[in-house]
Amino acid sequence: MRRRLLYLRLQCKRFFRLFPFVVILTAVLFAALGAIIYAVAGSPDSDEQKQMVRIGVVGDMSDSYLEMGVAAARELDATRFSVEFVTLDEESAGEMLGRGELSAYLIVPDGFARNALHGDIGKVTYVSSAGTVDFGTKITNDLLVAVGRTIINAQKGVFGFQSAAEAAGLSSKEADRLGSVLARKMIDVILSRTALFAINEIGTNGAKSENDSIISGLIVMFFSLWGISCCTVFSARSRQMSRILDSKGFGIIPQVGGEYLAYLVFMLSTFAVIIAGLYAVSGALPEALGEMITSELNPTFVAGLAVPVIALSSMQFFLYELTSGLIPGVLTQFLCAVGMGYITGCMYPVYFFPESVQKFSACLPTGAARIFIASASGGAFNSTALVCLSVYFVFFISASAVVRKLRNASAGGGL
Repeated sequence: MRRRLLYLRLQCKRFFRLFPFVVILTAVLFAALGAIIYAVAGSPDSDEQKQMVRIGVVGDMSDSYLEMGVAAARELDATRFSVEFVTLDEESAGEMLGRGELSAYLIVPDGFARNALHGDIGKVTYVSSAGTVDFGTKITNDLLVAVGRTIINAQKGVFGFQSAAEAAGLSSKEADRLGSVLARKMIDVILSRTALFAINEIGTNGAKSENDSIISGLIVMFFSLWGISCCTVFSARSRQMSRILDSKGFGIIPQVGGEYLAYLVFMLSTFAVIIAGLYAVSGALPEALGEMITSELNPTFVAGLAVPVIALSSMQFFLYELTSGLIPGVLTQFLCAVGMGYITGCMYPVYFFPESVQKFSACLPTGAARIFIASASGGAFNSTALVCLSVYFVFFISASAVVRKLRNASAGGGL
């Protein structure tokens, strides 16, 4: 036991020599992370700015029905807070779509609305590109389905009313006039959906809001890339010293255990210093960001963050064990962090991926960590994610010991 404590202390000394530099680097990364979070959720105007999607409309705007429909969508519909309709010619719409200035555009044939009211339902062409398959694309698909159903059912109601009015003795001209009034009233009611329902946004994986879901992904990306700060310590390890210690009776398990525990203590200490610093400067930050820090980083949530730190640091330790040298170690850490971060929803909302990918990503270390942090932000801890992270911790530490044992054996063991 005495030798193990001595080895742990020596390993801690190796890591804590970097403490001032890593704290500064971590503070810079936290500042960048804070700026991103503030842009995503902290700015008072961020909700409207981030949700605006531009949809082009190509058609004959001299058509009073089409002009009325576009105007209603712009002014009366709740989607005016998230969708901006722009009237364009087809050439301009194609150019703007190619530059990414539009999510998609609709080509409405001439006389579409007027013909639809008389039973001749034409086809609206929906144009998008592979690079715009996003939130705007999904909204546009839903709008097209809704508009198609609305027109078909509205025309049935209008024609039925006109027939009933004529049967009741009204003239054909008066029935047509009342039918037009009824059509406009139906558009007002249908498109003014704010009077029919309230919007309540919740986050995924137990988060209180979608902003918290996004923030949990950013935190996981930070933790995943954090290990690069200790690359010089890991790259300077002596494989020969490990074989010497093994031959002297200080086996692989106490070596791996002591080195990982020193690495974990170093990471948690750095994390504690940064959290304390955030609390200290929260009053000097922009009001929205300062309130977010004091409300979100409560003791329970901060303590819960230790779980993904432990699991992800064991993964980083294992990756360093697989590699030799500074450059291979850094590249491996970076590529694994970015690759897994992308597929698990840390860089892009996971619900845009196919269901099979979503299920697979939830089983990856960064996916389980994101789910755990998202649930912790909502005041609970996801038990499935906790078990998954625990299993990964045991696996990575065990795998690190196996890899080191194999390396020593391949080098002949001992001296």
